[in-house]
Amino acid sequence: MIQIPSKKSRKPSRWHTCRGFLAVSLSVVALSACTATIESRGYIPDETLLSEILPGVDNQESVRQTLGYPTSTATFDGFTWYYISRRSENFLFFDEQLVDQSVVEIHFDLQGLVTTIDTIGVDKARVLAVNERETETGGRKLSFFEQVFGNMGRFGNRGIGYGDPFENTGI
Repeated sequence: MIQIPSKKSRKPSRWHTCRGFLAVSLSVVALSACTATIESRGYIPDETLLSEILPGVDNQESVRQTLGYPTSTATFDGFTWYYISRRSENFLFFDEQLVDQSVVEIHFDLQGLVTTIDTIGVDKARVLAVNERETETGGRKLSFFEQVFGNMGRFGNRGIGYGDPFENTGI
């Protein structure tokens, strides 16, 4: 008489062991994909470096040596430097969420000396409305096919008979 071992006494096969390991591995990978991605951009202000800059003593060159080049400068006068940093969080396919934002403004006088240092946080940030209108341009509006087929025959070997293409351009 042949005895068949009961299910309790059987050793798990390699397939069962491998299948369990694979399920655990896939679960770990799937759960790690659910973590948020935090991105830091721009100049992250260091309070000790900012405290070294003294109004009336430091000039633009000493600020540049201490903090580096500014992220942006004032558009019209150039006497204000901006060091901008931003931290945001992105979770899967959802929109990016702002976590922290800081703008360090350094104002200079006409001689290039620091007058004031201001730090603006996310609490003073404003959302600007984007204007969706477009400015009309002159000329004729071409369809897609007019653009594609309108250039046929216009291309040739410009190296022969057309002279130097960079003539009178300064290149």
